[in-house]
Amino acid sequence: MGSGKKVTVGFRYYLGFHLGICHGTVDELLAIKYAKKDLWSGSITSNTRLYIDEPDLLGGEAREGGIQGFFSILLGDAAQAQNDYLISQLGEDVSAYRGIVSVIAEQVMYAAGNPYLKDFYWRFRKTTSRRILWYSAKVDIGGHMNPAHMLVDCLTDSDWGLGLTLNDFDDASFTAAADTLFNEGFGLSLVYREQSGIYGMMTEIVRHVEGALYISSVDGLYHFDLIRGGYDENAVPVIGTGGIKIISVGVIEGGFLGQNTVNEIVVNYTEDDTGEVATTAPIQNLGSVQALGRVVSKKISYPGVYDADLAISLGRRDLRSLSANLRKVELTINREGWELTPGAVVKLYWEEDGINGALFRVLSIEGGSITSPALQLTLMEDVFGTPVLPYTPAQPPLYVTPETPPVDVPRWQALEAPYFQLINGMSEADFNVFDPLSGVTTVPAVRENYAWSGFDLVSSSSSASTAYGDVDGEEGFCPGALVDGVYDQNATVIGYASDMDFDLIEIGDAGYFFNSATDFEMFEVTALDVNAATLTVKRGILDTVPSALTAATELYVVDQYMAYDLTEVVDGQITYYKLLTRTPSGVLAQTDATFKGSTADARAYRPFPPADIRINGLGYSFDGSDIIGNFDVDFRIRNRETAIDSYSAYNDNLDAWEAGVTVDMTVYNDNTQAVLHSAAGLTASPTALVTGLPVGIYPIRIELSAHRDGYESMQKYDGVYLYSSEDALQASASGGSALTGGLQ
Repeated sequence: MGSGKKVTVGFRYYLGFHLGICHGTVDELLAIKYAKKDLWSGSITSNTRLYIDEPDLLGGEAREGGIQGFFSILLGDAAQAQNDYLISQLGEDVSAYRGIVSVIAEQVMYAAGNPYLKDFYWRFRKTTSRRILWYSAKVDIGGHMNPAHMLVDCLTDSDWGLGLTLNDFDDASFTAAADTLFNEGFGLSLVYREQSGIYGMMTEIVRHVEGALYISSVDGLYHFDLIRGGYDENAVPVIGTGGIKIISVGVIEGGFLGQNTVNEIVVNYTEDDTGEVATTAPIQNLGSVQALGRVVSKKISYPGVYDADLAISLGRRDLRSLSANLRKVELTINREGWELTPGAVVKLYWEEDGINGALFRVLSIEGGSITSPALQLTLMEDVFGTPVLPYTPAQPPLYVTPETPPVDVPRWQALEAPYFQLINGMSEADFNVFDPLSGVTTVPAVRENYAWSGFDLVSSSSSASTAYGDVDGEEGFCPGALVDGVYDQNATVIGYASDMDFDLIEIGDAGYFFNSATDFEMFEVTALDVNAATLTVKRGILDTVPSALTAATELYVVDQYMAYDLTEVVDGQITYYKLLTRTPSGVLAQTDATFKGSTADARAYRPFPPADIRINGLGYSFDGSDIIGNFDVDFRIRNRETAIDSYSAYNDNLDAWEAGVTVDMTVYNDNTQAVLHSAAGLTASPTALVTGLPVGIYPIRIELSAHRDGYESMQKYDGVYLYSSEDALQASASGGSALTGGLQ
């Protein structure tokens, strides 16, 4: 503890920006992530000014802060007005940015402690916000777009596409492809980057779905055909013997298993939840691996795929082609083949090279002019004529993130600091001006999980407050455990269970046993045996007396690791506290934290309670021994002003009495709670002989408390004994009747 002077330990960082996302408009904004963490989720379907209140997303001010502030979500429709924030920053002539989806951050807090901006991830959906609404029933595939509809948009959008009309493409082929892709669950999400050009975008879509997009030589329209099986091989065109005439054959490649034949595929795709690159497990052709005696691997990327099973399916598709080492043929045919199209299946006969009715796909067609009517074809053996590879569905990831969300702290207390901690925790100058009747609050707390890096301590004068404020002090978990069973007040070796951070304990540390918020005892650690799970302690140190312990007793070791609030509190003042747990996932919200109150009671000013109680000079203390007849009570007073260099225990050799301290003693019948004897203002020990108690055999309770300047010790000695008057004991011994209830 110190003077409470504010110290700058870091800075919050703010930023304004205008970020262009894509061409507009879009259907909706679904989610925002920051530094790969969930920042916001929901549905925004029109221009919106969104307030995000996640200042603890990255661990709060103790780590890297979070996000807090207003974001304007602009979907870029044709009527979009100028943004007020951009006008304030750039002037009245700023563009309205129609036709562009963009996000404006209005001087938001983006970090604390670390000034580096992390990556944002914005998840927008665009399926119905399209220039030409074609075949809307099949456009959405699991939140992604049908690739056939993507191609229609590329062909028809007048801003970024080719600007064609629906009359410029073959509706039947596109509809058939859309139906197939919809049934296959083949939805894609791709970002069009103008650097690649619109033709590059269309090529990428076709590569994903394995199809053919071409202008037909028959009708001059764009056609889109998918390369799939299921055709009648007896109905396909024939090239060679009995069919279209071959003029010449140029190059024939493949058809044999080479040393570099690919037999393993790994697919990169996009993880649906995060937008990050994900990778499938290797997909292998085990027969090829065995034949080659080694693995020849190839990695293929499909960034438009957001589904693991679909990515594996595409990997199987590509492996089937690559591991089969399909034959590729370049040949020239006569004009009879003018109706052939890219992607079409043909049956090829070319006996000179052993090709006898094999099925091929048309990869490309060139030539066919008036002056040179011959056609140059490039053919590839059809993959659907090869055996099907076995397929294993994607296995869910076995990895479980170690990050845990912050939850409420179950084991913690809030109470005034004792005199010992005040005088040793403050500078001499601060202590000399500190009101002796005031105090500060200590907050021992034990974490339940090592992922809990700490907590933010917040306070309020009202338990119902919705905005507890930061305290001026220190925060941190301390070592702690639960007592493992029942122990009386004389036990010094205490077993423990459910311990946390016991590696931080040092011999000589002080601690607390808590039976409840008001029933507690302080102790000093004299030994720790982690193998036996026991603490050896000095009981009842400082201003406490030993308490009976149970398996529900909470144990805190507080000397070096304890939170405290340096705010000065006066006698009778109630302060409410909450602990906001910090984990790598963030900081616990105030609304999820339980409050506890601490009432200032001038603890540091009060005298220590009487200690080392002895009956008739014997150290009965708490053992509940029998007392027969008249007795005296011996006790000692601990001096709080001199016990500042070490912890004085309940039964230590003690210094002279603290000036002005007196002791009150009361003896009760513990059955009826009637007062049997009392003495006030005692200034020496032992007391006068306790005589004249009622005849009988019954339990008595002896209570001793210390007093000074009108303030009573925080705790009292409270011991129960079995009392027997001499007359009653003699009567019992002679066979007479003993009174067991006591006379009053």
